Amino acid sequence: MKTARYAALLLGAGAIALTALSGERIFAQANDPNAYPNPYQLQENWAKLPAGRTWGSTIGIEIDPDGKSIWTFDRCAATNCLGSTLDPIMKFDPNGNMQIKFGAGTVNDPHGFHVDRDGNVWVSDTVAEGGKGQTVIKFSKDGKYLKEWGKKGTGEGEFNRHKRSTIAGLLATGHGLRAFLGAPGGTSGA
Repeated sequence: MKTARYAALLLGAGAIALTALSGERIFAQANDPNAYPNPYQLQENWAKLPAGRTWGSTIGIEIDPDGKSIWTFDRCAATNCLGSTLDPIMKFDPNGNMQIKFGAGTVNDPHGFHVDRDGNVWVSDTVAEGGKGQTVIKFSKDGKYLKEWGKKGTGEGEFNRHKRSTIAGLLATGHGLRAFLGAPGGTSGA
C-alpha cells in the first residue's frame, strides 16, 4: 500500500509539474511577438524600373504623404552617381508602377534623403566633383528644383562630408537655413 500511495504521489507531482511547465510555455508563446503569424509577403521585383535600369545602392526609402506611395533615392544603378545620366530619385505607386523620376546630373554621391509633409524631396550629396556636390538640394514633389544649400569647405555655408543630420538641421529650421546638427561651429544663415 505504501508503494501504491508513493507512486500515486509521484504521478500527481509529475502531472502538476507538467501542467505548470506547459502553462509557462503557452504563456511565453502568447507574449512572444514572433509567435504570431506574419501577414506580410516578400514580393520580388515589386517596383517596376524602366527597361534596362537596375537598382544601385539604395540609400533611402520614404513613404509619400499620401501614405501609399514609396519614394526611393538610389546611387544611379551603381555605388555612386559620378558621370551618370540616370535619375536617382523615383516614386512608385502601391502597385509598383513608377509615377515620377528625376534628379539626373544633380548629385555625385547620394547620402541623405527625406520627403517632408508637403511632399518636397530633400537630398544631400557628400562628394564635391565636377562643379556639384557637398550640397543639400530641395525638389518639389513634381521634381522641380527649388533650392540648394552648401558647397565644399569648412566656412560659413560650406559642408565637409556632411551626413543625414544636415538635412535634419535644415528641416528643423523650416525653409530658412540656420544651424546644422553634428558639425561643430557649422552654422549659416539663409
